[in-house]
Formats: sequence, C-alpha cells, structure tokens
Amino acid sequence: MLTPDAELRHVLNAAQWEADRQNMDIAAPHLLLGLFHPPLSGAGRALMALGVRPNREKLTGAPTPSGWTGAAPDETIWPPPITQAPPPPPRDIHLSRDAAEVLALAEREARARRETRLTPAHLVIGLLEHRRGAAYLLLRMHHIDVTNARVALYA
Repeated sequence: MLTPDAELRHVLNAAQWEADRQNMDIAAPHLLLGLFHPPLSGAGRALMALGVRPNREKLTGAPTPSGWTGAAPDETIWPPPITQAPPPPPRDIHLSRDAAEVLALAEREARARRETRLTPAHLVIGLLEHRRGAAYLLLRMHHIDVTNARVALYA
C-alpha cells in the first residue's frame, strides 16, 4: 500500500475516533466524517465548497458529542467549533471490509495518477468508486460524481 500523507493520516485518525465512539471498526461513513475534522483537509474544503455537510447521526447513527454547540440533530454538525480539540491519535487503525475496499480504490486512483503518496483527495474518489453505502449516497445526493470530484479536488 502507498504511504498516506500527513493529511490522510489525520483523516484516518479522526475516522478511527468516530468509529471508537461506536465501538466498531472504521466504516466508509467514518472515513467521510474524518475528512471534516479540523483542521480541514484540502479535500474536506473542496467538498464543503460543493455543499457537502455530513450529519453524524444520519451517516452512522451516533449522536453528536455532548458539549458541542451548533446545529440541531437533523442539521449539519460540521464544522465543529474552532475551540474543539482534534481527536487524539488512536493506537491502531481498524478497518471494516468496506473501508478497506474504499482505501484500495483510493490507492488505485493514486497509482493511476502516478502519485507516490495516498491523499484525502484519493480517498474521496475511493468513496465514489465504492458505489454503495451512506457516504456514497451523501456525495451523490450533492450531485458529486467521480468526474466533477476530480475537477474540484485536483484543480
């Protein structure tokens, strides 16, 4: 597997934090939520510019952490307040089969672009190429497909 860059390592740590809150392995929705943990990755900023505002409860069934201010449960919870500390790095990353498939598709994208590091942009393409699950449906609901995602992410 290609080495994740610093931004993707942060996204994976945030995704593991999201999954740990539910006592489960990282699933595709956790990967999408990880893109929106501060500091936002370039891919997270690109998705926000396209109107994506993931809702934790709708994607994973997990409630918003207590103490977080902002949106009602049926609205977006991202971005969290600036004062919210980023999640601590987990000891290990544990992937579900779906998340492993998404990362394999992300690596395929990186290799096709002849890049030596895996980035959050490749992860977004992997989520779209996966073509199933809540994360994919949220992106498609915003009319994001592989073609316009590449334009937004690699511009």
